[in-house]
Amino acid sequence: MVPFDFHALRLRLDERAFVEQAAAVVLPSVDSTSDYLRAHWPDQAAAGASWSICVAQTQTAGRGRHGHHWRSEPGSGLWFSCAVPVVPCTAEAVPPLSLVVASELIRVLNAVGFEIRLKWPNDLWCRGSKVGGLLVEQMGVGAARYWLIGIGINWLAPAHLPQDKTGVVPSVTGLFENGELSSIDREALAEQLIMVAIHAA
Repeated sequence: MVPFDFHALRLRLDERAFVEQAAAVVLPSVDSTSDYLRAHWPDQAAAGASWSICVAQTQTAGRGRHGHHWRSEPGSGLWFSCAVPVVPCTAEAVPPLSLVVASELIRVLNAVGFEIRLKWPNDLWCRGSKVGGLLVEQMGVGAARYWLIGIGINWLAPAHLPQDKTGVVPSVTGLFENGELSSIDREALAEQLIMVAIHAA
């Protein structure tokens, strides 16, 4: 498979950020894209950013629910987090944001030929194995509250997976694991996945 073009993705996101008065960064490596935004979003918001996105080629301390480690090896997937201000609403009137975001990701992926389903509450499954996941957190206080949405989607399955706490090796796959749909423009797909996650909030 042709290596993912992070430079092309950065140019796409820079254009989006310019138009929408937002902030975007693509990093070669970071401990966690969510931790990066947790540290930088307050200043970005104070400067007038409508949202912020952090994409990393690899994470050294990516995490999922309950602090579980998420393997994000260089070039093997799409790892990103976005920060979006909380819009006041009645919680009972809308589905949980994690469900809204997951539904949008699944819609985009299935529209290009994949068969993705949600394994409640936040895992994306393909061909009977986990292919991605998301973690939605509400941060800040008062008028400074914001959604922190972290998403990881495997292009390819991690080369080596450690056992979980029960001694079982997780069942994990990648979207392009078997070579199918390899002609898809992954940079355009990545941009679309990122933007639907942002605008779902």
